[in-house]
Amino acid sequence: MATQGWRGTLVLFHGNAGSARDRTWYLNALEPLGLRVILAEYPGYGGREGTPSQASLVADGRETVRMARAAFGEPLWVWGESLGAAVAAQVAVAPEGPARGLVLITPWDNLPDLAQALYWYLPARWLVRDRYDTRAALQTFQGPKVVLIAGQDQIVPPAHSQSLYAALPEPKRLWLFPEAGHNDWSAYAVAWWGETVAWLEAQASQAANTSTIK
Repeated sequence: MATQGWRGTLVLFHGNAGSARDRTWYLNALEPLGLRVILAEYPGYGGREGTPSQASLVADGRETVRMARAAFGEPLWVWGESLGAAVAAQVAVAPEGPARGLVLITPWDNLPDLAQALYWYLPARWLVRDRYDTRAALQTFQGPKVVLIAGQDQIVPPAHSQSLYAALPEPKRLWLFPEAGHNDWSAYAVAWWGETVAWLEAQASQAANTSTIK
């Protein structure tokens, strides 16, 4: 089953603050580009029942993607911001069906390293319960990967996003907004939305052509 009337379906995983209801601006940015946008909500967030943890968020995210694919078909992309980038990475590599492509906005490499950098005066690495190891999760993901880095990010210092990007296998593309912060990056990304979607589609077309030639 193909997605009809849309370029594709996008499942968006939001950051730690707020809920999916606070991210309607994604709809305003992406639906005019022809993308059906699903704003995923986590267990324990936005009035949903459940206890947040890496296991519960990832399991629920994979079920959301499974349902979206069953309802709307391909192509299906997974996007995530901050915490949502860590969830999106785990969801995109689901064994029951990987995402067509992945977009990571202000992502970290892994949570213990990030926690230790932010709270250097504590044994923070050993205090976090979940690892959210995005770098390790994506080592075998062959789909196209986009990373957006905010140069003035004080929540996820750019070095951690750079470390992740350097470790990702091709194909990948980096967008850096030097003046952007963790919470205002979207104000700098007017052209980025369209460029990102076009790049993801070009990578999918190239992969399909390569497969046909083989």
